[in-house]
Amino acid sequence: MFIYVCHLAPREKHKNIWNSRGRPLGLKFDSKGNLYVADAFCGLLKVDVTTGTVKRLLPISTVVEGKAVSMPDDLAIDEQEGVIYFTDSTTRWSLRDLIFICLEHENSGRVIAFNLTTNQASVIVDSMYFPNGIQLSHDGSFLLIAEWSKFRIMKYYLKGEFKGVLEIFIDNLPGEPDNIRPSTSEGYWVTLTGGRSRGRPSLVDISSEYPFVKKVVVRTSHLLGSLLEQLTSIWPLEFLTKTSENLRHLNYMFQWASHHGLVIEVDENGNINRSLHSPDGKIPIPTEASENNGHLYIGSYFNDFVARVKL
Repeated sequence: MFIYVCHLAPREKHKNIWNSRGRPLGLKFDSKGNLYVADAFCGLLKVDVTTGTVKRLLPISTVVEGKAVSMPDDLAIDEQEGVIYFTDSTTRWSLRDLIFICLEHENSGRVIAFNLTTNQASVIVDSMYFPNGIQLSHDGSFLLIAEWSKFRIMKYYLKGEFKGVLEIFIDNLPGEPDNIRPSTSEGYWVTLTGGRSRGRPSLVDISSEYPFVKKVVVRTSHLLGSLLEQLTSIWPLEFLTKTSENLRHLNYMFQWASHHGLVIEVDENGNINRSLHSPDGKIPIPTEASENNGHLYIGSYFNDFVARVKL
């Protein structure tokens, strides 16, 4: 079955993929079979997978505590409390400007709680560095939140004596963490979008060493792209349009990202139990790893396939 989760506008000739359709990044089912979606361009959605009906629970650009929802990324469902927690990765940029979020190292990201009974939204964690993946613990007592730009996962207590406390769960990861999913051994699978080491630093590592050069490159690239965009109004050539998009949004920088695929499993205390590697780049930039029936299914919004690994 194929479901249109969101359709912003018809795909037009020469349009960049970021501009033409919704972008569902986080998907979770509840126990009743309802599918909840964190869509970077549409907001928080509820989908009836039987009929294909889509309900917008919290549309994009809705103002929550003074700031508009800009980039929903992932979500966790607490059915006992009737709350959906989702990451709003940044309030400064949209997904089409993903590379700016990475290079700017800004901390406008947050975690929002959406009450399914009252339809009210509130911020529970603020000032986060590109929070993307989020996962409710096995016992429902805390949340794990991936901070991509900080190479770490944070732990936010929902219950108990530490309720409301935010602390580091695991730090200095060998790659940028994305989605977090439960493992059958009571731990968690974490995808790292690019393996990094002392001899093979990430794009974020490299750019942080040269802030002035980074600023010059970003501003020059954006200026050239904007000038080319003006030319496309005179000469609407596909080559000019694509080049303008790549320069304005710095899409070409993704080719310098590490393609060392890496997935780790951590226990409930943040210790790494095992790691799965794809150093040859056959499974590059993994962003999702879900375990089922003795296999790990690995996907990425950069890839055109889903990989299956026998555990």
